[in-house]
Amino acid sequence: MNYDKKMSTKALVLLFLGASILGFGPILVRGAHEASAEVIAFYRMLFALPILFFISMRDPFVGETRAKLMAFSAGVFLSADLACWHTAIQTTKVANATLLIGLAPFWVAFMSSLYPGLRLSTRFFVALILCFSGMSMLTSMTGFLPTLGKGEYLSIIASIFYAAFTYLFAMVCKKMAPIHALKWSTFGSAIFMFIVALLRGAPLINFQQETWLSLLGLGVVIQSLAWFIISSSLKHLHATVGSLGLLAQQLATVVLGWIILGEKLGKAQLLGCLIMIVGMGLGGLWAPKPAEITKELS
Repeated sequence: MNYDKKMSTKALVLLFLGASILGFGPILVRGAHEASAEVIAFYRMLFALPILFFISMRDPFVGETRAKLMAFSAGVFLSADLACWHTAIQTTKVANATLLIGLAPFWVAFMSSLYPGLRLSTRFFVALILCFSGMSMLTSMTGFLPTLGKGEYLSIIASIFYAAFTYLFAMVCKKMAPIHALKWSTFGSAIFMFIVALLRGAPLINFQQETWLSLLGLGVVIQSLAWFIISSSLKHLHATVGSLGLLAQQLATVVLGWIILGEKLGKAQLLGCLIMIVGMGLGGLWAPKPAEITKELS
């Protein structure tokens, strides 16, 4: 096994590990039910910043100003995604919003295809369809309704913002140390969400202890730990693989809901999980090679 293949395999393992940790996110969000969606997102970023700035002091490869601005912009895209998706959840069924946000890998693939010289194989799109089919089976068991209203449109817009974040963030992780990319994107996201919270007049204080602990958990476990692992993997993976691997969050959420919250898993859900695992595995095998990634960045 050559060096590039070893690095790609290690990166895939890190990606799935980080995405699986993201599965704790919805559980922590439930614990912060007193706070509004934008406030939850703001504190998630705010509590992560001191940790990320401290860790980044150990890595001298700060990156150029252009790379910092790209990372900052990626954070803004992530905030826009969160704002749209959380609003969508309030106007449609959670299952609908969850399924439609899963369109993000298709948007990332489309963005990648705009670069001359980089072609995604038909087999890779088969892997994408497998993952989306598996997710459809998961959400169909939790009340998916085939409607197209305001919530569905917002979910689709959120998937585009999430795709833009993933694509841009993956590129930045190859231009500067991943910890610095995560630091600047988190900073950009915190500023954007703070502005949104102020504009909506959402309360920022006077929460119960459970809410504060959940917000702290989101900052430490989700934004710091999970995304640090993910950013380290994206340095060696193409954005299309990254977006595909991040769907593991949906799997983790279902499994953790079963283990921690006692939510039952039906046969269709188990089959959907299996199909998603197969799709993500094939996506990793049929993804663009490191040489093609370098060509895209040049």
